[in-house]
Amino acid sequence: LNMYGDLFSGLILGNAEGFTLADGTKIEKQKVEKIQTFEIGYKGQLLPNRLFLDANAYYNISTDFLSPVTVVGVTTARGDTPIDQVQSGYGAFGGLVATYINFGKVNTYGADFGVNYYFNDNISLDLNYSYFNYSVDENDMENDFNKDGEVNDLDILVNAPKNKLSLGLNYASDKWFGTIFMRWVEAYNYYSSFQIASETKPGWTYRGTPIVENARSTDAWNYGPLGGFVNVDIGLGYNITDYLTLSGQVTNLFDSEVREFTASPFIGRLYSAEVKFKF
Repeated sequence: LNMYGDLFSGLILGNAEGFTLADGTKIEKQKVEKIQTFEIGYKGQLLPNRLFLDANAYYNISTDFLSPVTVVGVTTARGDTPIDQVQSGYGAFGGLVATYINFGKVNTYGADFGVNYYFNDNISLDLNYSYFNYSVDENDMENDFNKDGEVNDLDILVNAPKNKLSLGLNYASDKWFGTIFMRWVEAYNYYSSFQIASETKPGWTYRGTPIVENARSTDAWNYGPLGGFVNVDIGLGYNITDYLTLSGQVTNLFDSEVREFTASPFIGRLYSAEVKFKF
């Protein structure tokens, strides 16, 4: 907050009425993003009391797609109101505008699968898989959000992994209970407003700076893509009595480099123990 305090003192956020920029460009007021969705799914038992399946696939057609918050320029008016009447003393930047913008057409699609299998009353297996992707017409310049003459990943900022998978083995009896849980998240590039987490992209720039992994970007350090890890957790517990339970967990057993947020450190191995007493 302290680092960006002076910057945001001159920053106008929002786009409810539209803006007029200093060069005469009109930034239209926001429209509601429109989505047409086609979905099919199934949920039921494939083997009675043994195998359960929950699966679905979807296809979304989005128009008036909403961009992330982005700085678009210096404004002279919001709607029909001069900017100095909207925010007096609006800072050294003179009414710099950061806003959402409607643009282009984006299709997103994917599928989710969940399987639960019960070997017996004590042991079960959980499997979950998600796939997500998008398509956009690269020849349609309405999809060129950053106006660099090319439609690519820097225009359609989906910021999500294509593939995710988790697998869990669970045990429960009157006294003992435990689980082994594995999660895989495919590596993916992330660009949003001031934040970046991307592999090196030769010839590409983001907010005026070449995209280079493990290097300084315009506003933050680019530590590289998010995801790209396999994480294993284990837990074991024992019901000492009907009222007293002792358990322990190890999160990220193999100390993988787990990072799921920009500008955050890797999450390493974590041990925890718990004593639970029921009244």
